[in-house]
Amino acid sequence: MSATALDNPLVREYLHEMAAAFARLPARQGDELREQITAHITDAVPPGASDEQVAAVLARLGPPAELATETATGATTEAADAVDPGARRRAADSRPARRTWQAWRSWRTWAAASAIAAVVAVVAIKVIAAETAPALTAGGAEAWWYPQDRARAVDTSADGTEQTTVPIRSGHWQGFVIDLFNDSDQTQTVLGPAYGNGLPTAFIGAGPPHGIIGLSTPNREIDAGGGVYTGVKFVLPGVIPPHQLRAMRVLWFSNTCLQGKGQQGNDEIALRVRVGWITRTEVISLTQGWYVQGPSTGKYAISAPYCQ
Repeated sequence: MSATALDNPLVREYLHEMAAAFARLPARQGDELREQITAHITDAVPPGASDEQVAAVLARLGPPAELATETATGATTEAADAVDPGARRRAADSRPARRTWQAWRSWRTWAAASAIAAVVAVVAIKVIAAETAPALTAGGAEAWWYPQDRARAVDTSADGTEQTTVPIRSGHWQGFVIDLFNDSDQTQTVLGPAYGNGLPTAFIGAGPPHGIIGLSTPNREIDAGGGVYTGVKFVLPGVIPPHQLRAMRVLWFSNTCLQGKGQQGNDEIALRVRVGWITRTEVISLTQGWYVQGPSTGKYAISAPYCQ
């Protein structure tokens, strides 16, 4: 990023779109609102901010075209409700009178401020709706992804918890596929795994960089809750519309070092999910634990230099 927030290419493009969108607003109103938003961007984007941080600030503001529409609608409605020039003249004097420039300027300032307040209120409502939307949930069809793992899976149950376990295939890709349901009224977009202290991961090994996640594209079989994954296309980011489900595939390269019948796995996974204008971390409780069991083999054996 350059010396100021306004030098960032994403900001420049946003301001360019804003100028085009605000061109249909009254000139003074458009200029005042543009100054307010520009000042907000300057304050909200810290020096040295990454493109991801800048994009998050702009996403919270919303598309310029949408802001322009909401501003125009809000200003027109509120001004019509609050200002009746004919009534004001009749109350002051039975004779027609011309509105002074000072009164007109005062009204315009009030209308612009009201429009900005309306936009801020709309933004706040949308952010609150996104922040309070229920997280994604796992359920429905699920399976080990590779046939050789499905054939050797052992399912166990103890103390109300379920677990499925397969032998580790050291130096090979392994993984599973589950269904994710969006029970909220907001579209949720899975951006990828979330990492951080205390966050669970369902990856049992490595990959580029730590594993691969993908969500199914619209598919009649999957969308209806079916578990036939042959020919299904997986992508990232993955979009789940409100009250719909998608299949999520989780793959990793099994380079974990396990001694004897040692196991490694998890029954949770943390995801970075975009809901409306915000991006948040959602910890998904899986319907069962997914585990691989040792011993590791080849260069991944516990006695090999790789694992020392």
